Amino acid sequence: MDTNRLKLGIIFNFNPSWMGGIIYILNLIRTLNFLDEDEKPEIVLFYRADLKKFADQINYPHFTAVEWDFPDVYRGYIKSWLSGKNEFIDKIITQYTLDGLYPVHDFPVRTKSHTKLVCWYADLQHKHYPGFFRKRKLLERSMRIRFIIKNSDSLVLSSQAVKDDFRKFFRLDDRMD
Repeated sequence: MDTNRLKLGIIFNFNPSWMGGIIYILNLIRTLNFLDEDEKPEIVLFYRADLKKFADQINYPHFTAVEWDFPDVYRGYIKSWLSGKNEFIDKIITQYTLDGLYPVHDFPVRTKSHTKLVCWYADLQHKHYPGFFRKRKLLERSMRIRFIIKNSDSLVLSSQAVKDDFRKFFRLDDRMD
């Protein structure tokens, strides 16, 4: 194994019915095949058991798939607040030496790490079409975003339109711009 190769962890923790997120991760890894061999990072995919059939489809030369038991969202947030550690990623970043971890969706507490932790948010459809969401889901999405903005240093957005929406609906400081 090349010790100079960038080592990236990818979190594959989506609802199996959300094909947008699944296809996003699969295509993200597929695009890495277009890099020159010496630029290709090592990928460690941390996946939910019910996404194994998708993880098994990945064809990439520097790839390891690790089945991971992610906490339930509500329990994960509560345990994170009580422990002061991000229960969604703490074991990953302590058990694996990674240069970066992406996409971190749940950031209930600030996390100090040598691993670059990068969040991703696909869209703000709940802001544009609130009638398609239950009140509880509207609150969950808004709170998740607020914790990401408060506790993360890096946020990837899916498009310029989503970035414009974030600026419109949330206050971003210089870290996130």
